[in-house]
Amino acid sequence: MEQRDRSTLSVYFDAGWETSNESVFQDYIRLTPNESGRWGKIKATIDSRDADYIIVLNEPWETTDEERMLFFCMEPPCLPECNDWDRYNALGKFPISELYFPQKWTFTHTYDDLKEMKPPKKSKDLSWVTSDKGKNMNNFESLVRQSLLRTGIMKHRQKPGLSLPTDGHILRMNFLDRLVSRFPDILDLYGRGDFQGEYYHGEIDDKWDGLVDYRYSLAIENYHGPNYWSEKISEPLLAWCMPIYWGCTNLPEFLPENSYVSIDIENENAPKRVEEIVNSNLREQNIGAIAEARKQILDRYQIWPTIQQCLTQLDAI
Repeated sequence: MEQRDRSTLSVYFDAGWETSNESVFQDYIRLTPNESGRWGKIKATIDSRDADYIIVLNEPWETTDEERMLFFCMEPPCLPECNDWDRYNALGKFPISELYFPQKWTFTHTYDDLKEMKPPKKSKDLSWVTSDKGKNMNNFESLVRQSLLRTGIMKHRQKPGLSLPTDGHILRMNFLDRLVSRFPDILDLYGRGDFQGEYYHGEIDDKWDGLVDYRYSLAIENYHGPNYWSEKISEPLLAWCMPIYWGCTNLPEFLPENSYVSIDIENENAPKRVEEIVNSNLREQNIGAIAEARKQILDRYQIWPTIQQCLTQLDAI
């Protein structure tokens, strides 16, 4: 690659799920101070031709200049989106197994909004924002997938021809059914899907609305394994909720242990454990740990400082 001035390095975001570069650009500049599109020496550009580096999220949609590409995985390793990287002669590849999920948030709040926000008053106890993926399979598929889960065959691994839903999606819906069967009034559920019951409050345009008023929020990943923790937990923390969590098996390596409560959704006593947590003052007792987790997400684990870390690792900064 031609030697270029390192005082400012421009990056272009190429997301495999998004055809509009303007949309991706706007999504990611919101994660920077003053919505400047800058983080240290790094700045975003909307034109790939101007970029020193192409930030590929999962797989490239449009760019082909491999020597400028840095690959990051935004899906769990049991899905196929990040499994074709070997065919690219990229400058850098950072799979979940070697890094973590570079955090971002989907609600409209900016980096500055979240940095300046103090703990809001909480008037409700427990929410869950999720989809119904894994709930409405046909009878044959349900029989096969539930049998595989019971036997543990290829659990939380990629299943060619059966990629979706993941095992985590199915376990998540199984847990929801058990939870509301035992405690029908315990939570407010939001999200896309064919949910039934008075606990379901429909879809919401901004996930923030399903978090900000709540002391606790269920944060259940669609994968159980190391290094993969997503917006499922980071967004509740950014909204000053205490997540009730299942997913990443080494999460204490990344976030303060007292900033969340881990549960085992496959344990028959998990619904009772959720009720105990909701009726406790764990969130209020550990608000300092939640504050530290928010700081870590905003300034260390979200996509911008992660890019900075990886460019430093490649001796590009």
